[in-house]
Amino acid sequence: LYSCGTSDPVFYTFTSTYLYPPRNLTDEYIWGTNEVPVLWNPPMEGPGPIFSNVENGTVTGTTDHSIKAAPFREYSGGATPGTIEFAGFRNDHTAYFMNVSNDELYSMDMADYSYSLIGPTVVDASSGDFMNDDTEMWYTTANWGDDFYSVNVTTGVGTYIAPTSGIGGMSLTGMACDRATNTMYVCFTDITTSGIGTIDLETGVITQIGTQTDAGGLIEIAIDGTGQMYAWCIVTDASYTVDMTTGAVTLLGPLGFNANYGQGGNWDQTDDVIYLTAYNISKGTEFRALDTETGGTVYLSTLPTSQNTAFGVPGTSGGGNVPPGLLSFNVYRDRDPIANVPYDGQGTEDWVMYVDNYVMPGCYDYEVTALYDLTDYGFPGETGESGMEGPREVCV
Repeated sequence: LYSCGTSDPVFYTFTSTYLYPPRNLTDEYIWGTNEVPVLWNPPMEGPGPIFSNVENGTVTGTTDHSIKAAPFREYSGGATPGTIEFAGFRNDHTAYFMNVSNDELYSMDMADYSYSLIGPTVVDASSGDFMNDDTEMWYTTANWGDDFYSVNVTTGVGTYIAPTSGIGGMSLTGMACDRATNTMYVCFTDITTSGIGTIDLETGVITQIGTQTDAGGLIEIAIDGTGQMYAWCIVTDASYTVDMTTGAVTLLGPLGFNANYGQGGNWDQTDDVIYLTAYNISKGTEFRALDTETGGTVYLSTLPTSQNTAFGVPGTSGGGNVPPGLLSFNVYRDRDPIANVPYDGQGTEDWVMYVDNYVMPGCYDYEVTALYDLTDYGFPGETGESGMEGPREVCV
């Protein structure tokens, strides 16, 4: 930087060799024995993504709110797309969403947010999500929340389960699976009062948890890997955190756009991002991401004409993602390798164990590393070992 201006930037490209190590090494040694059980959690990706071009200004919203069909319109454009900077390697993965203008199911390639038509689906789907480990079928509510369906995401064909019930004259507008408990939560509203509850997947019966009027028009919810529920409201044009035991909401901040009519969204476990299939009165249907620090949103891309609602991404149990390519774990005693333990698909909160037998009396330092197939990182045919987790001293 000079007084007369700024020089041209100089770029340097490098390849990181960092691999996520195992976590929380501990032991279950029983005094007086000669075997040492050591345990650890698999590696976990992190930290969270970084957003650019976050919109979080207060808007002057409409006073005529609806949770149903929006006026048919082409996207007017004009928004500058923001970006999301991810901390680690992203697995290729697919999301799904419903277009209620034509009652069609779409898939979305999350690498570039491009989408492809799958086929006709249920009528006026207001919300949806996947249960843990289910990649072929998701649950959704049709007829603007009145009916409960399962939908085959390879064909779009819906199977009727039951009418939704348990919320009186309110409308069911949002749905999200808590990955930690594999419980399906819903939100509902009459535009003055909103609430949350859980839904029985076999009967469609909703058990209410609590209602409030601070955010009277909750249109959708999402639950992240920490078990925190988020929600956004078309009356206040703001986002909130939600207490899942009472339904009480705490303001995060303005969404940065004028939201109205049926729309959707959910947490993407792979990206650790809450995405929105939003309807912006000023522009039309948009794909956005929620900044959970400010409550604002980032515009990412357009969506099919003219209104899109239910959005979901298949997920698994656990609060985070195990990095791709994990093969096994190397266990060390006093820096000498003593075992290789295969990775067997455990989640980030599951424990992996190795028992070191016939250990002579003395004090030892145990450490563990993770071994990766580097194909996913651009080095096919190569393997790499992470740094060490530990040491954990055990005296026998």
